[in-house]
Amino acid sequence: PWCGPCKMFGPIFEKASEKYPDVAFMKCNTEVEQEVAGSFGIRSIPTTAIFREKVLLFMQPGALPEAALHDVITKVKELDMDEVRKEVEEHEKNHKHDCGGNCGHDH
Repeated sequence: PWCGPCKMFGPIFEKASEKYPDVAFMKCNTEVEQEVAGSFGIRSIPTTAIFREKVLLFMQPGALPEAALHDVITKVKELDMDEVRKEVEEHEKNHKHDCGGNCGHDH
């Protein structure tokens, strides 16, 4: 909450939460919730993570510009989640994940 990029991203985040009332928006103080930050491999703040149906679909460190945040939200909402789950299942069959399913690393 105190870092410059976090302060810059705050109003963008709030505006998006008002524009998309059907999307749940959450903030996590990584200093307080260190276990959560560690489980997702968050090493810099802010980090934007977008989930749909419990699947992590987007994760990027840094303050996203407003247009980029709206673009990624729109794209995530348009995804065919049956197809996404098939791709995740296929990926998990073919790749070993030593650091956990929510590590945030590209495997």
